[in-house]
Amino acid sequence: MRTAKHATTFLNESKNYPMLYKGANIMPPPPADIIGRDIGELRRGLRNPEKANIVLLAEPGTGKTAYVQGFAYDKDSIPYYLVLEVNPERLIDKDTDRDNALLTGFNQLLDEAGQYSKDHDVIVVLFIDEFHKIAEISPSLMESLKPRLEKSAINGFRLIAATTFQEYNDSIAKNRALDQRFLQIKLTELPKKAVIHILENRAKQHGVYELLDENILEDIYMESKRILLSNAQPRASIDLLNSVIGDTVKREYVKDGTLCKEFFSPKELGLATEKVISRPLLKRVVRRTHGIDIDNEVNVTDVISALQTRLYHQDNAISVVVHLLEMAACGFGDIDRPKCSFISTGTTGTGKTELAKIISETMRLPLKRFDMSRYSNKETASEFADALFRAVWSTPNAYILIDEVDKSSRAAMNILLQVLDDARLTDSENPDRVASFCGAIINLTTNLGSEVYQNMAKHQSLDAKADSELVYKALADSDVFETAVLGRLDAIVPFHPLPSEALEKIARRTLKDVIEVAETDERRIIVSDDVIPYIVKDRTSTDTERGGARDAKRNVKNIVVQELAHYMTYATAEVPLLIYVKGKPRFKYKEIADPLNASIAITECYDIAVVDSVLKQLADKIGKPLFNRGLYLPVTTPLSTFTQDIANLAMQGYNKFRSEIDGESVYIVGV
Repeated sequence: MRTAKHATTFLNESKNYPMLYKGANIMPPPPADIIGRDIGELRRGLRNPEKANIVLLAEPGTGKTAYVQGFAYDKDSIPYYLVLEVNPERLIDKDTDRDNALLTGFNQLLDEAGQYSKDHDVIVVLFIDEFHKIAEISPSLMESLKPRLEKSAINGFRLIAATTFQEYNDSIAKNRALDQRFLQIKLTELPKKAVIHILENRAKQHGVYELLDENILEDIYMESKRILLSNAQPRASIDLLNSVIGDTVKREYVKDGTLCKEFFSPKELGLATEKVISRPLLKRVVRRTHGIDIDNEVNVTDVISALQTRLYHQDNAISVVVHLLEMAACGFGDIDRPKCSFISTGTTGTGKTELAKIISETMRLPLKRFDMSRYSNKETASEFADALFRAVWSTPNAYILIDEVDKSSRAAMNILLQVLDDARLTDSENPDRVASFCGAIINLTTNLGSEVYQNMAKHQSLDAKADSELVYKALADSDVFETAVLGRLDAIVPFHPLPSEALEKIARRTLKDVIEVAETDERRIIVSDDVIPYIVKDRTSTDTERGGARDAKRNVKNIVVQELAHYMTYATAEVPLLIYVKGKPRFKYKEIADPLNASIAITECYDIAVVDSVLKQLADKIGKPLFNRGLYLPVTTPLSTFTQDIANLAMQGYNKFRSEIDGESVYIVGV
């Protein structure tokens, strides 16, 4: 081939063209056939009598370099063109002024390219990828290029520059005179059919075509479009295919100078498929490399159980969210949108943030919380965008909790338009980096529209559909939301004000967690049945805007836990404890109006060993075994009194005993 002759000649002539040889190499052949591109368009551009220099504009991964490689080795190019790939950095010696060195070296390279063309009867085409970097290194060179490029057609050389649209606009286009020296060719992303064909060729090239499961190349294409948003096609698909191929290689070695590979069988990789390169393997690779479950596997049963156990009296909210998760698990969502997105609405302390914790913990998703009060004016919207990008770039499968959006600015909320619609967000510092939200769950929370739920509670209505319509109007009428943002959410989740019985469950669970920490083998703790109603009914606010679960939990800590901590700080020994209500609590005595008429008190009890000793002595006397089933005997009462009470109950036939608390009094009962 004449290409081989051109290459040999170029290499043999290095001493006569030192700068051209230093800064350029023979363009390598394309890795596979060029599909979906018109090579003739590039050739016709190079034949332009006045604008013979071309700038290829395309997004990263579109195949700019491969396009030029295809041109270099096309049968209609071989007789006339020598395509060289230029590396400007090689023209800059160490410890020199980079601007001046590149200016001098590149101009000499152009002189030698023109001379080489005349000496060897071949048109020299210089290809420079990431052309914008030259402008960044040497503004002086950019100015000197203008007259050189204008006469390149008659001087025997051509220049093909390649860069992205953004970088061209930022670094080249603003220099109008330089911009006018180039003919622009815009490479669009290859269509699906062309990409699939390219993937087939790559699979054959790497010896794995026979290992492809049915439709796997189409799956790779679709998932790459969802996940590898920073790369255009075909690079995104090729990168994903190569990652999957890497997982199939069992062993590689060199034999007779040739790289050989052996591949795993599906059984060896634990795959229930006929061919090893299959969707289950693709899923495994994507989960490992990008942290995204492409099949949206969700154990909805576990989520439902956890929500019903830990989220009280919010059946409507649970129902709406579970339906969204069920659809995601079945793959019914849009492939180019987040797994699901919703806004939790209702008064404070009803469980909106608790919902996020339960789901993220049950599904084992990293929880990323954004406090929107930090982005309360439009100037901070860009900060929110940057923080959101970083969170998903690092953890694409995150549970994104965008908390208290009513404290946000409308500008910050508008950032979500692209996220909710296209599941993508671009890095403000690097437009080539795009984060994918297709593996994320997005959960907004707000108190906006809480008056709707308060009104519903007054009328004892729990109509979820009516709630959603009224709340949507309240959200749309606010200063925070564009209707376009609301329209892109999958659902409005209604959280109703909690009744007292729900608050009591929450308070009881909160106190139980504390008791479990404080208890030891010697320090057993019994809590009076009056404690929880006292906290919820007497001390927790009935104002839904400041009450709710949050206030109930806070009161458990401030009223009970604080007393327990104070006691434990100064206790000299570990003994059983009684926690009870001292005084007359308002919830129990109708004539009491003051919620502070009662208080929490703690009393020490006799050591467990002492109580067991009393039981044993009595058992020996009456001739039958007696059992401790929760005896807590306060030291404020003589032990002899309790001993007599136990003896009386034993005489009545009881042999198991426990303590009961009524107000400030402790009684022993037989069980």
